[in-house]
Amino acid sequence: MYLLKTTTMGIKGLLRELPGGRMTDQSADFAKLTEWLHENNRPIDIDTGTLIFSCAHRHRHTYNAGDYLPSVHAFQRILIVLNAVNKWKFTAILDGASPTEKAAEHQRRGDRDDSITINSTYIAMCAKVCRTMFIDFVVAPEEADMQVGRRRQSIAMGRDGDLIGYAHELVVVIDSYHSEQFRIIDMTTPITEHTKDELPLYYYYQKYGIKIIHWWAAVMGCDISHEKCGIRDIGRVAFLSALESFEDEEPSSLHEASLAAVLVQNQSLIARVLGAKKKITDELARVHEWFTTRGTYYDSDGNIFSTSGELKKRASRATRDHMEGKKDPKSYKPFTPDQQEELNSLQSHNASKTDEGKQR
Repeated sequence: MYLLKTTTMGIKGLLRELPGGRMTDQSADFAKLTEWLHENNRPIDIDTGTLIFSCAHRHRHTYNAGDYLPSVHAFQRILIVLNAVNKWKFTAILDGASPTEKAAEHQRRGDRDDSITINSTYIAMCAKVCRTMFIDFVVAPEEADMQVGRRRQSIAMGRDGDLIGYAHELVVVIDSYHSEQFRIIDMTTPITEHTKDELPLYYYYQKYGIKIIHWWAAVMGCDISHEKCGIRDIGRVAFLSALESFEDEEPSSLHEASLAAVLVQNQSLIARVLGAKKKITDELARVHEWFTTRGTYYDSDGNIFSTSGELKKRASRATRDHMEGKKDPKSYKPFTPDQQEELNSLQSHNASKTDEGKQR
């Protein structure tokens, strides 16, 4: 059994604060998940970022040596299980360009001993697998989680907590595709008299909206945090206590500046003198803006929109080629001769090889 423990992606500590998100809520067997998906009768958008990573990590020695085929074959076998065996109706969303705002997080991941870098050639090969298998797929303008759910009302599936930050109401967290372990997070779960005690962050989310999730991301740490810990010297208890202090106030009284005024009390005297309140306010606002406006996605025609709905770039042959996996996913440029050779190496006659490269 293989469990992906090598990456902590998205918003730190978020999932266990939400209904269905604790590890004790985890289920196994995709047959159960398939039944739930059929009951909901909605299409699925799969953020393949972690899946693609896990397939590469399983074959990291050959992957790091420049042989991507074993990793691509592992990716294909998962798609076969999801598509042909479980008969899920899904769109595979693949990563495009890496946002510059995540440079610090990429550096943190690169510093790990078991680090691997997911390059555009490997992503392009996975896109070719989808095309060959006639599976609906999109290469996102930037990251896959920004694209999920933008073309249609769908169930968001993946392992990245950012899917919650992008305001999806139904998120299936796949802890392991290989051992079929998953959690279902329902952000429409009704509030009960026990919710505030059991899931206080979710209680405040229901009361104040998605900004609570974004502020949690800023305080606890997320992929655009300059430091892994988010904002220093605050943490979960202080953050929730700060929110509780607004319990008897009008909802409009809670905003970045007012929350920062409470949170700054956890900072040292020196930090307060050096303007900690403004720094906290700015960070809360920066992360909130990231999730609400900064992301980009393709519509069905190849226009690029921001997550706030602003048209960023009109559709063209270039944008359509990129989203269809016909150009380098990260650079938007035509494939180099070396990349094209790698893509040509992936043919129907070798697509069913086992991990050792032998035909089944």
